[in-house]
Amino acid sequence: MHKLLSTILAATVIVLSVTSCSLPGTGKGTDDTEIDSGSKYGKPSYDLSTVDVTETLPDYYLDDYDEPWGSRYELRMAKGNAENFFCYYSFDQQGNIVNVNLNDVSTVTRPRVKAFPAGEEGYVMYEITYTQTFPVRSREPEYVNDSMYSYYDLKFIDYYTGTVFPWINLFEENQSFCLFQDFWYQGEKYHLGYYEFHDQVTEEEPSEDAGDGLIIRKKTIRCTTTSYLIVPEDYDGILMYVYASDKDLYGGDDAGNTENTEDKNSDKDYLNTDPVTVYDPCPFTDEENINDYIFFGITGSK
Repeated sequence: MHKLLSTILAATVIVLSVTSCSLPGTGKGTDDTEIDSGSKYGKPSYDLSTVDVTETLPDYYLDDYDEPWGSRYELRMAKGNAENFFCYYSFDQQGNIVNVNLNDVSTVTRPRVKAFPAGEEGYVMYEITYTQTFPVRSREPEYVNDSMYSYYDLKFIDYYTGTVFPWINLFEENQSFCLFQDFWYQGEKYHLGYYEFHDQVTEEEPSEDAGDGLIIRKKTIRCTTTSYLIVPEDYDGILMYVYASDKDLYGGDDAGNTENTEDKNSDKDYLNTDPVTVYDPCPFTDEENINDYIFFGITGSK
């Protein structure tokens, strides 16, 4: 399954990352994204030499295909913004959940895509930027010990083979990364570079009295992600996707009604995740329900 649950400490404004990389391929894409030449934009928005974590993965061998993976399905292609589900949790000093989540819907803006010279013949670098907004509404005690929010990551997939790009999951002090990997297809080797940067802003709003010693805490969290994919210049198969169902979030069938129950107190364990987790490429399997996902076209022919 390709639903990776991101967990972020809201009280200390800790940023978590999601990931991707680029795959070889040529042909007709699936996208209506406008990509202009790099000279129009000047320099990339971030200095790529300043990442917190760098990883190099072993070579990955792609299977051949008779029909592009994406053409076998009626992919839900986003034309504007998309919605994603999230959970917000507050904890007491014993790590027990003490809140009820009153809102579970976040908004993901349609990615803005720029193209830059990659500094290597035959390759191009895409800058992909989007913002996810989490409008938190939580009924809870006025004073809590800690808090966090969780959501399913946005990731990249190859239109032609259905291969999910490798990604790095970052926690706590790490807010950026780069990942390198070589891909082999039909005896040809293609290398890729993937960089990602996160910038989070939290806007606190006045709380409301909910009675019985409780308040309705209100805040808006905005996380802007900027990804850089260095790929072959004739490759037009990059899609970004978001898991847009509320099923299975924290193992429940309804992410919006997170009642305070004893069996959910163990969710505090999500705070103890390793600082860096690297995920190899993997195929989008038949176990996935394609209708649970919304896709953004990143590259492709008009």
